[in-house]
Amino acid sequence: MQATMRPTVGLRNSAPSGLRAMPKLTSRVVKTFAASPIKSPLASVSSMPKPFLAPLMLAEPGVQANMTVQAAAGDVPQPPKKFLGFEPLTWAKIIPLGLMFFCILFNYTILRDTKDVLVVTAPGSGAEIIPFLKTWVNLPMAIVFTIGYAKLANVLSSEALSYSC
Repeated sequence: MQATMRPTVGLRNSAPSGLRAMPKLTSRVVKTFAASPIKSPLASVSSMPKPFLAPLMLAEPGVQANMTVQAAAGDVPQPPKKFLGFEPLTWAKIIPLGLMFFCILFNYTILRDTKDVLVVTAPGSGAEIIPFLKTWVNLPMAIVFTIGYAKLANVLSSEALSYSC
C-alpha cells in the first residue's frame, strides 16, 4: 500500500533521493466517557460526556510520523552552581562534618599517646602494667557500659536516650 504524500513548502513532488515529503496529517474528534460508575464531587452537572478536539497526528498507514516536544525557554530550570563538583548545600554539610571528624581524630590520637606515656612513667609501674589494665579494667568496664546502655535503651525514648548519654 502506497502512502499518499502532499507537497510542502520547500519540497517538490519529485524530491531528490534522501528527502521525502511530509505525510498527510489529520485531526480527529475524540469522545471521552467515564470508566467508573462512581461520580466525582467535582464532576459537572451534565451527565453527558462532551467531545473535545484532539489534534492527533495520524499519518496514512505504513508511514511513520515523528514528533518532538520542546519546552519554552523560561520553563527550563537552571542547574545549580557547583564548586569542585558539589552544590552549595552539600558543602554546607561536608565542611562541618569534616571539622568534627578532624577534631575527633586529633583528640583520640593525643589522648591515646598521653595515656601510654602516663601509665609507663607513673611511679611504681612500668610497661608491664598495660596488659593488666586492658584485661582487668578496660574489658569489664566496656561490658558494664554496654549492659547499662541496653537497659537505658529499653526504658527511655530515643530522644531522651540521646540526651542522657
